[in-house]
Amino acid sequence: MSATRYYYGNAIRTFLESSDDEIYGSISRNSPHDDNRKTKASWIEEIQALKNTLRPYADRGSIFFEYNIPRMGRRADVILVIDGIIFLLEFKTSDSKFSHQAVMQTWDYAIDLKNFQLKSLDRTLVPILVVPSERDKYCITTLEEGDDGVFRPLQVNLSLLSEVIEKVLLTATSYHGCDSDLQWARGGYEPTPTIIEAAIALYNGHNVDEITKHEGNIEATMTEIDRIITHCKTHKQKAVCFVTGVPGAGKTLIGLQTAIRQFNNDEKAIYLSGNYPLVRVLQEALARDFVERSKADPCGGKVTKTEARSKVKSFIQMIHHYRDLYLEGTEIKGNEIIPKEGYFESHRDKAYVPADHVAIFDEAQRAWTREELQRFMREKKGIPEFPYSEPAYLISCMDRQPDWGVVICLIGGGQEINKGEAGMPAWIEAINTRFPDWHVYFSNAINSPEYSERPRCRNSYHLSGANS
Repeated sequence: MSATRYYYGNAIRTFLESSDDEIYGSISRNSPHDDNRKTKASWIEEIQALKNTLRPYADRGSIFFEYNIPRMGRRADVILVIDGIIFLLEFKTSDSKFSHQAVMQTWDYAIDLKNFQLKSLDRTLVPILVVPSERDKYCITTLEEGDDGVFRPLQVNLSLLSEVIEKVLLTATSYHGCDSDLQWARGGYEPTPTIIEAAIALYNGHNVDEITKHEGNIEATMTEIDRIITHCKTHKQKAVCFVTGVPGAGKTLIGLQTAIRQFNNDEKAIYLSGNYPLVRVLQEALARDFVERSKADPCGGKVTKTEARSKVKSFIQMIHHYRDLYLEGTEIKGNEIIPKEGYFESHRDKAYVPADHVAIFDEAQRAWTREELQRFMREKKGIPEFPYSEPAYLISCMDRQPDWGVVICLIGGGQEINKGEAGMPAWIEAINTRFPDWHVYFSNAINSPEYSERPRCRNSYHLSGANS
């Protein structure tokens, strides 16, 4: 059960000496999707174009197709590593003109790679948007390096691609570290210290009321959550905390503030949601506010929305990216998921233990039942008879921590549970049957016999709202 960091990767010389069909075959075999005629044509066009471009650099680097940016759920079309400099190429083979959206996408990928891939912190990154048939006069080849080592996106056609690569290599600082190209490519997920500091500054200055309206007893709940996290860390314990409340009571705000407070305490935490529109709204609102504040600060530098958005991603992410990442390098034995023998020793880019000690799951009542997750894993991942419900699997990921961990479940009250969604009972069942040593915290607003085993009951875990 492992996802591929890239669909094809090799030294540039090997790439040049391989046939187009060999390279395409590797890309196609590693892709989980069925290739259509358009996709195949795009890959072949990219292969042929790059063979023409890269001949001068046969012994100076490596090439990777469809490179996965860790835990961001994104794949860059092509990564070139030449003299240790990282070129991120985004091809738009079916387009005839540059678009603002494509430029921002290319820049976004480069910034995420810089901020979330462990080995990229000390590398120069050069994003290049390639529209093969665009006219020369619309191309942008002026080099402008940011303070973070990420260049502003270059925009080229095929005839100018060689020129800009050569121009960068003559201008940019080469990498003089010890990591090989392959070691760089296998670098794991790790938010850089600078991105964490920026995320804290970004969030701490936002206008809370504009992002999440709330009416509940926020401070009392936050105090209790802080106490639980501190207790678990001090006493090497693991716990699940259920925060309940009606829509608008402030659960989302509590989740975000918990993540940021942990960053402030030099711990890693992540706010996870399966609600894509919500994630986008939160990311955009925080990013937009940060950009506006940077404009108003005479002492600060100008910040683009792309840069601000990348900072937000350090603590707000999609839940399925988290779920899928920690499937990598595992196998099912009996009724358990275990690491494959020797896998993580030979795949340093993978991680069995999550990077975060605190995971906040939004709308946790909507996690899937065992039957629904089994169906998904069988049909989408090729994993038969997956033994966990989604609540059990998500807790199992945090249970891999050798010392302590806290799972915070934000539970919406008065909401219909849809087909395939597990609701609260599946979380409690998972704790009772698989994780009996975990501690459980919730308010007396939850009144069910399923919660009878060792609860820590506090009213402050329930956000009643002003009118409840």
